[in-house]
Amino acid sequence: MDDVDFFSHLQQIWSKTTGAEHMYWMPEQDQETPGKRDYSIYAVNEDGDKNLVASDLLEEDVDFVTGVHGCLPDLVRRLLAAVDESDRLDEEKDNLVVRVAELENEADEFTAIIGDLQTVIEQLESGRV
Repeated sequence: MDDVDFFSHLQQIWSKTTGAEHMYWMPEQDQETPGKRDYSIYAVNEDGDKNLVASDLLEEDVDFVTGVHGCLPDLVRRLLAAVDESDRLDEEKDNLVVRVAELENEADEFTAIIGDLQTVIEQLESGRV
């Protein structure tokens, strides 16, 4: 699987998560079950209605999951844009390499012409022609 396919796959599986398109995921500490694993994740819509996504989580886990869920679409967009830019720059570099090779060939031709002209000038100056 290449990078673009991988990023597209991430976007597809993200889009199937609870409320991905129109809700955000919010961590919340459970007041009823205090302890080490007392955090839940809720999908929240613009009216503030909440749907439970996950519970019984550590604070560090809930922060990570909600953070990644929230930034994934932007991250994928930026990664795809970076791949596109990289491809464009590779193509531009290839075009420049071809142009440099053409210019080197022209320079070699002109060097040969200059050499021939110098030979003719030397022959004219020495009276051999």
